[in-house]
Formats: sequence, structure tokens, C-alpha cells
Amino acid sequence: EKNQRPSNHGKRSPSWDSGQHPKKRVRRDSQRDKFEHKKRKTTAELNAECEADIRKVEPDAHLLQAKTLKREADKLTDKEAKSRTYVEAIIRFICCGKALEDREDGELRAGQMYSETTELLRFILKHVLGKTEDKRLLILCLRVQSLLLHKLYRMKGKQAVRNTQTLAEHFKATHKNSMTSPYTSSSTTSNKHGSTPTPMSPTPSPAGSVGSIGSNGSNSSGEGNHSQNGRHASTASVTSPVSVSIPQKIHTVMAQHVSNTSKLVNSIDLWDRADSLTSDYQEFFTTVDSICGALTFHSSIPHIVSYVKNSLSTLHEHGKGT
Repeated sequence: EKNQRPSNHGKRSPSWDSGQHPKKRVRRDSQRDKFEHKKRKTTAELNAECEADIRKVEPDAHLLQAKTLKREADKLTDKEAKSRTYVEAIIRFICCGKALEDREDGELRAGQMYSETTELLRFILKHVLGKTEDKRLLILCLRVQSLLLHKLYRMKGKQAVRNTQTLAEHFKATHKNSMTSPYTSSSTTSNKHGSTPTPMSPTPSPAGSVGSIGSNGSNSSGEGNHSQNGRHASTASVTSPVSVSIPQKIHTVMAQHVSNTSKLVNSIDLWDRADSLTSDYQEFFTTVDSICGALTFHSSIPHIVSYVKNSLSTLHEHGKGT
């Protein structure tokens, strides 16, 4: 009993009791200490600083720097240096787009810049980063391309909503008109409703409309003539591929809708591809996330720029190790 250590009665044990020096316990890793120093600023503060830095420079200056970096990357032969320089050029192109947003007709010009940047990213991902063993920059660029496409979709968000409503109303009306029997004479249906012929109608497309949609072969007027000769011809006209005539306005809306929604679909696909590759690089991306906040579909352009810059900096500090 005499050899028992005196009770601290709920008090915290002194530092010597753990067998570890207090300073060693606090500063376990010098590299982690550097990252903690960077983390002192919040994500919002870092984004605000980044946005201020972007606005200090004219769009043309951003563009000039981006083109200079791209030309430099084109000439490099070292894969690692080439990849990093391309990513630095991407940052400048994105900064140019953000700087353009504050100018007159800025949204249109910024959208064009972001769109061209996604094309450059597509080239880099296929011909440069796709051939590297270290996939960290590949994952980073997949996410950046995903977020730029998502940004382009959101820039057309109101148009996308209007087009969705227009197409829904059109197809609802078309569905009601097509509820008549497929054996009913098309001319009767057309005259009765005074509208576009039903999908089963052999009548040629009216003026101001677009040709066949979703058809492997259009039904010629000859097939329409044969349909009057008996039941066999009528059955053939029902089961064979048909053409659907749509107004020019609806075709335009459909084209816009496909263009807008394809950006959203591709954005999600690219993000999923990036997620599927991160398992071997969790430590790296966790480190970057702790510095400036994880990227999400709600990330602003300054957040994307800040994240990429910090990723390059962290990559340099980590060296070639994973």
C-alpha cells in the first residue's frame, strides 16, 4: 500500500506522468504544424481574399498569363512539370472568366471562357494526365471540369426551367392528340382538331417544322398510298417506324434543353469518376480540405481557384510521395 501512487482526486495527471514531453506531445509532426498554420483562416476568408485578388487584375491580363503558361506547358517534355504548368494555366483561364463576370455582357463572355476551359481540360485529361501514374492532378482536374460544367448549367438555370415547362406542356398536348385510334384516318383527325397530324399520319411535315425525330427511316408518301389498299398495309403502317413532325420552336427548345442538361449529366459523371479514384489519395485530399474546405457542387469560382492553388502547394510539399 505504501508503494501505491497517491491519488490525484480527479485532477489531471502532470505531464511527466504520460512519459512524454509536453512540447513533443503538442508538436507531433512538423508538416502537420505547417498545415495547421494555414488553416487559421476560414474558408470564407480565403475565398474572399482570392476573389479580391482576381478582381485586382484585368481580364486581359489573366488571359495573357494563361496563354503564356499554356504555351510553356506545350513545350515541356517532363510529364510532372507539364501537368503542373497546364493546371496553373487552367487557374488563370478560370480567373479570367470570373473577372469577366463583372463586366458589361460579362455573363456571356465568362460563359464562353469557362466553356473553352472545359475543352482544354478535356484535352489535358486525355493526352497528359491520363498517362501519369500519380492520379492526384487527374482527380483535381476531373473535379474542376465537373464544377465548371455545373457552373455553366447554373448560368442557364432559368432557361432550363422554362424549356422544361415548355416541353412538358407540348408533350402533354401531343399525348392527348395521339389518344385516337391508330386506324383512324389521319386526314379526319387533322381536319377535326385543326392541328399537327398525329404520329401515325403519313402526311408530309408541314412548312416551318423539322423532319423526323427518333426515326430510322422516314415513311415516304408511297407507304401512305399503300396503306389505303387493305388491312395488311394498315398493319404495316402501325408497326413500322414513323416520323414525328414538331414545330420549329419546339425543336429549338429541345436543342437548348439537351445542351443544358448534358452539362449537368456530364458534371455528375466526372465527379463520380473523380470519387472512384480517390481511395489511394485520401490523406492528400483530406489535407487540402482541412486547409481551404472541401469542394462541393455549391463551391464558388474563388473557392475552386483557392482549392487548386492550395492543392499545387500541398503537392509540392508532399513531393512525389502519396
